[in-house]
Amino acid sequence: MISDNVIGLGATFIASLRETLPQDIQIDLILFTHPTAVPLSQTNRTLISHIFPQVIFHEADASFLTEENTRLDKFVGRDVAVSTKQAPFLKFNLFKLQGYDGVLWLDSDMLAIRNFTEIFRLPHDICVVRSGNSMDDAHFGVAVEKKAKFNAGTMLYRSSVLTQDTFSKLLVLLNDRTNFILRDQPLLNALFRQQMKFFLPHAYNWKLTYTETGWADEDLALKCAKIIHFQGSNKWHLADSASSSPLARRFHELRTRYDIPLILNP
Repeated sequence: MISDNVIGLGATFIASLRETLPQDIQIDLILFTHPTAVPLSQTNRTLISHIFPQVIFHEADASFLTEENTRLDKFVGRDVAVSTKQAPFLKFNLFKLQGYDGVLWLDSDMLAIRNFTEIFRLPHDICVVRSGNSMDDAHFGVAVEKKAKFNAGTMLYRSSVLTQDTFSKLLVLLNDRTNFILRDQPLLNALFRQQMKFFLPHAYNWKLTYTETGWADEDLALKCAKIIHFQGSNKWHLADSASSSPLARRFHELRTRYDIPLILNP
């Protein structure tokens, strides 16, 4: 999902997909939109279509979202936009996509560094990346486990999981949740806690952190990662176009090559 306020990052992510995906691969690039939860102007749709002509703009169903089940207690007392509260849960629409052998969900606050399409050949119903620091095991090792928690930025689901039943179970968890600080990721973890999952190397969702001295271990990330994830508030540091860091230079060189405006606002 990409909205107008982060088009600078979202469109650059789309450009990185164009640069890294094989030209002969047959995939549908589906971008969830919604007029209030994920507003995207016609100008920005045209920009994205110019970058990736095969993109499909898909208006996500938001009818299951209410003021109550999208509460965010950490914003109590503040006038929070509908998009802030609703957008994370629109991700659940991926389980309503039909006609695909598999669907790979990627958050839009990412940057593709290398081709990652070999993930589609894995014979597992669910492929995810562990939560936590990507330096814990870097790009080494995989495991099939039940209870380890995963980050919802990179998720591959096969058709056996892409069902109305899965979507309905998520709605039950959404409507029954009592923690109004956390959003979509804990619900997905709760739903699939007892289900076998294939844990990918962190290279497929390299969660990069910004520190007082800059991007943590960015050289290693650029060397090893297939997909870098600027999760949470870390992404706002990309707005500094004057940064001399290798990662920032790569990001802004790609952005300017595709004439993408530097619009990156919380």
